[in-house]
Order: sequence, then C-alpha cells, then structure tokens
Amino acid sequence: MSKATNAPYKAAFMFLAQGPLPLSPLWELFFKGHEDLFSIYVHTHPSYNDTISQESVFYGTRITSQPVYWGDISMVDAEKRLLANALLDRSNQRFVLLSESCIPLFNFTTVYNYLPVYWGDISMVDAEKRLLANALLDRSNQRFVLLSESCIPLFNFTTIYNYLVNSNLSYINSFDDKRKSGRGRYNPQMAPNITIQDWRKGSQWFEINRDLALAVVAEKKYYSIFKEYCHPPCYNDEHYLPTLVNMLYGKLNSNLTVTYVDWSIPAPHPRRFVGNEITEELLNTMRFGSTECVYNGNMTPMYNAKLAKSKCNKTRSSTVITFKRKKLPVV
Repeated sequence: MSKATNAPYKAAFMFLAQGPLPLSPLWELFFKGHEDLFSIYVHTHPSYNDTISQESVFYGTRITSQPVYWGDISMVDAEKRLLANALLDRSNQRFVLLSESCIPLFNFTTVYNYLPVYWGDISMVDAEKRLLANALLDRSNQRFVLLSESCIPLFNFTTIYNYLVNSNLSYINSFDDKRKSGRGRYNPQMAPNITIQDWRKGSQWFEINRDLALAVVAEKKYYSIFKEYCHPPCYNDEHYLPTLVNMLYGKLNSNLTVTYVDWSIPAPHPRRFVGNEITEELLNTMRFGSTECVYNGNMTPMYNAKLAKSKCNKTRSSTVITFKRKKLPVV
C-alpha cells in the first residue's frame, strides 16, 4: 500500500448531515489502513439516534449538535462547531467539510497528498523534487530555477539566461550557522550519516544544472533521514539541500543564491520584506549594491556580471537576480 507523504499531520474530515451516513461503507474502505492520518467529526440532528459498531471508523465521532436548517445561519453555526471540535486536536492541519451524500473519487493517499504543502515540512522537499522531476522530462532543460509566487526578476530575461547557461556552477545557498537557529536545529539522531560538521543552512530558493537536478531527484538516503528526524524547529527546506550539497556536491556549487536573502537579522529565518519597504531604492540596492563577485572563477564587477555578491560577507546576505518575499512559519 502506498503511503501518504505529509505525515505526521492529520486531515480532519467533518461530516455535516441531517441523519445517517448512507455511504459510510465506502468511506470505511477509503479510511482503512490510514488511522494515524485522519480524524472524523460528525454533526447530525440532535434527535437522530443510531447504533454504530465499535469497529467502525465512525464510532465515537459525533459531536454535540443543534438543529440545522439549510440556508439558515444555523448552517454556519454547525460548521463552526465542527471546526472548533477538530481544532482541539493539534495534529489536525487540514479541515474538509463534507455532506452525507459525498463520496471520495480517489483513494486516501491521493487525497491526503493533494492537500497543500506545509512550509518547513518534508512536503516542501517533496514538492521541489516533483517540480524537478517534471522539468527533467524535457531534455532541453539544462538549468532549473526554483521560485516562489512572490519572486520578481531584477534583470531582463537575456541577462539572467546568459548568466545561468554560461555558468560552470549551480547556485545553492549553504553555510554553517553556529547559532541556535542553525546548528541548534541539528538532531543528533541523524548521526553518523549526517554529523554536526556536515550540517548546513540556507535559503530554499535555488538554481541548479541538469546533473545536480538528476542527483537531487534520485537521492533517497539522506531524504529519509531528514523526513524522520527534521521536524520544527528544524525546517527541511532550509537544511536538506544545503546539507546534501555540502556533503556530496560541494564542487558543483558556487555557494551563492539567485534570490535576495538577508540573514543579518537575529532570527531563525531570513528577513521578510513587506509592502512599504519595496521601493526603487531597495530594488537598486539588490541590483547594484555589491562591487565584485566571483563568476566562473573570476572576480567580476557586479554591474557587468549582473549578479549580486556572494553571501560570504559580514551580514551573510546574498544579493540577486530575482526577488522574493517568503511567508515565515510561526516559531
């Protein structure tokens, strides 16, 4: 049986019904074998009575209810009661509202894995690998750039394209952060395969060549270790790839990043820029705020190279050819 990839999070299935669940046998088959990955809550009319077998996944799932009239505010009240009960279980991270006439169109694993990615969770790495795997299907793709929905280009396409396709190296931010927000996230249970000396941190946004993309997609050994032992306050998206590349593919990496990342603030994540900070002056600082950087082994004026300097400065920030704002998880 295939397994869901986003564990240990659970999905809460909330049934809003007037009486019985006539399609419950189908739901029984749907949930079978995934008991640690879901919760069920059922809101029915308070006058409804039925006997449910203790072996059923629906046993003990009814919540305190009130009469519901379709289209009335009582419908909203019932939805809120379902949500309130589901929220009592902190492991519930996704909440699905269903009626007694709903049926699943796919198996549990497909539905569960379809639910959105969690920032910092191993599902983020899964999403990155899926993107790379699909892009690799086109043999003409030779460079692979990971971006978020809040990225914008700081130079025109020709400048960025020429810089990337002519580069000898990939661009993955990877550094040894000795603070609590760096080495402090290391789990000793990762040893001896991953030691504290191997541990690295960096921005998740990267640019890599085809050889490295193939290696990342195929890699399973260290992925499984991160999946088992890296949980908040350890964030997979900031440690898996930087650590992997540091251990196995350091010679293929420039140790630069193609997105603007400012690690200078005393916080576990990069600085986040908000609306009123996005000014022409800030963008120009990102474009031209560095004097020199290394490109294909040569020191190059930044305004000629059209890429920003390395992270190897006092603030551990690296400037950019793209710009991002990242929504940070609560720490």
